[in-house]
Amino acid sequence: MINITPLLKKSKSKGSKTAPLYLRITLNQQRTEISLKHQIPIKQWDNVTKEVKGSGNLVAQINNLI
Repeated sequence: MINITPLLKKSKSKGSKTAPLYLRITLNQQRTEISLKHQIPIKQWDNVTKEVKGSGNLVAQINNLI
C-alpha cells in the first residue's frame, strides 16, 4: 500500500520563518521524501489538513500541487 503525506520540514527552516515543503512517500514500509521546491511561511501551514492557509493564487497553486 502506498501512502503520500505532505509535510513542512521545520528542521530545515530558514530563520524560523519559512520551511521547505516535502512529500513523504511510503511504500511497503520504505519511506522517501521529495522536495516540492517551495518555501512556506510556518505560520501559514495547517498541520491538521496538511495545506497552506490563506488565499491568493500562490496558495491555491501550492494546495493544488499537494
